Amino acid sequence: MGIGVGSKWNVSKFGITKRSGTIDQLREAIESIIELFKGKEVTVKTDAFAIESVTLSRARKNIPIYVGTSSVKGLEMAGEISDGVILTDRIPDDVEEHMKPVILGLGYSSRAREDFVVVNSVVISVDSDREKAKRAVRPTCAYLVAWLTNETAEAHGIDVSIKERISQFIQAGDERSASKLVDDKMIELLTATGTVSDCVEKCREYLSQDLDQLAFCEPFGPDVEESIITLSSKVIPRL
Repeated sequence: MGIGVGSKWNVSKFGITKRSGTIDQLREAIESIIELFKGKEVTVKTDAFAIESVTLSRARKNIPIYVGTSSVKGLEMAGEISDGVILTDRIPDDVEEHMKPVILGLGYSSRAREDFVVVNSVVISVDSDREKAKRAVRPTCAYLVAWLTNETAEAHGIDVSIKERISQFIQAGDERSASKLVDDKMIELLTATGTVSDCVEKCREYLSQDLDQLAFCEPFGPDVEESIITLSSKVIPRL
């Protein structure tokens, strides 16, 4: 089971612009779900939700719960009470820094790193034609660029003024204009894109960090069905 608080970009679409205490609410939800999965009757009243005398008709023990988060508090909590974490580190070198609060959380629960699953989501686009793969990934990469901090953009040689223009287009809902500003450097930095060999090389770069799994994210490629077949038959077997 995957669970998280949702990114500000996504929840803002529902008119939610100000939030507080979300990690505490997430902890309360996870603790309640764990009890439900164990077949217990659960009654909980919190600031975020309330359930009274709830049970699952078909409770199954040991359903893993993975937390999707990027905040320090969220990563620490994931290490403390969940079975795994789903990172969104588009830059491989960022994984090491985000693992520090996870390891701290594991220490709180007296668990070893081997008892925990670390997944990193990777935006991927594969095709025999490298340029087609790049065109397919540009709209998604535009969002990844918009989410970068100015400091990170500068550190990796991305023009902050262009990054800001991309952000403005994304906020205005103009994905097409934003994607036109995405260049090859951005694609190479933030995604696994290109031929099978290109994607294998970038995925190996991710896996060289302290990761157990990769989760591939859209667009997958210019032809989604064909690209998924390629991923399963030609990319994954080489990882």
